[in-house]
Amino acid sequence: MDLKKLNIDELVPPLTELRSEAEIIYTWQGDIIKPTVSILCATFNHVNYIKYAIHSFLMQETSFPFEIIINDDASTDGTTEVVEQYASLYPNIIKPILHKTNQYSRGVRPISILYPLAKGNYIAVCEGDDLWTSKDKIAQQYAAMEANKRASVCFHSALEFDELLKRSELICNYSDITKVIPPETIITNRGGSIPTAALFYRNQNIKEMLQSHSNAPIGDFFIQSYLALSGEAIFLPEPMCVYRRNAKGSWTSNQQDKTKQSLYYEKMIKAIDNFYGNVQSFEHSHNLTIPLVFYLKAYLFQYKKPTSLLRAYYEQVSILENFKKYEVTQLLVKELQSILLKKTKYILSKRRDQHEI
Repeated sequence: MDLKKLNIDELVPPLTELRSEAEIIYTWQGDIIKPTVSILCATFNHVNYIKYAIHSFLMQETSFPFEIIINDDASTDGTTEVVEQYASLYPNIIKPILHKTNQYSRGVRPISILYPLAKGNYIAVCEGDDLWTSKDKIAQQYAAMEANKRASVCFHSALEFDELLKRSELICNYSDITKVIPPETIITNRGGSIPTAALFYRNQNIKEMLQSHSNAPIGDFFIQSYLALSGEAIFLPEPMCVYRRNAKGSWTSNQQDKTKQSLYYEKMIKAIDNFYGNVQSFEHSHNLTIPLVFYLKAYLFQYKKPTSLLRAYYEQVSILENFKKYEVTQLLVKELQSILLKKTKYILSKRRDQHEI
């Protein structure tokens, strides 16, 4: 596959080539009203993308029943009508939740609506602007999880497609073979370790997982960290999904706004502290100090004046309730010293080059 010339239309079959509902169900073993896997999809104003996501769900070839639950958060661009169209064609598989009023603006996360409705033993996640690329994606992940009862999550590499630059690259590729990824690797990458559309995990302890980060501005990092802390994380080397970057209305596009970015850093500092308080009984939870310090650095570097920076530092560290402040400070100072050293070496090298010229 040529990543530079990735054609999304070639990755999933068109509607005319999709199997009918009867053909999909025919291959299933077991009761269709007791799905093995629940596919959860949150969408809002994804009219240009949602059909690709739905097609990628429907092309899954499995011997077990699955359900597709789509939460449309009062879209205004025609997304709702697209979801309704497919729900009418696949009424026993697709279960739409269509809101008249946007719930996210009221502080209600889509995932908190979707989780209670999931009947499957396993959960697979894909947002409305992403898609899957392999017909046996969830079948592979199901087999991997069934073979390892210690595993809490299974994921794979992905293709990241930049909607602005119209180019792709392979991301989250840890190995050429199936292997267990240590929790510290997932935690320290701050949510960039596992593409959301690659997540596949057991439908267990969901309430506790949601409560562990109820005040967080995003859920990906905390869900990934919780799953990594509570069991083994199995990695499959095949890229089986596309993550759209800078899609219209997406999180990555919103982060271009500096004011929103600053507020996001501040909220993440508080959320990681609260999350640590809820999961510090897990063996590897101490690794959460690293992403905490990352967001502290990002927040502090907004301030150019030393006095303003110091004031902001004391304000942020003083609100920490669960981390040991002196450990956070030590790590932060070490990180800042490293950055200053690199900058100093760079400046000296530039001056030396100019002198030689």
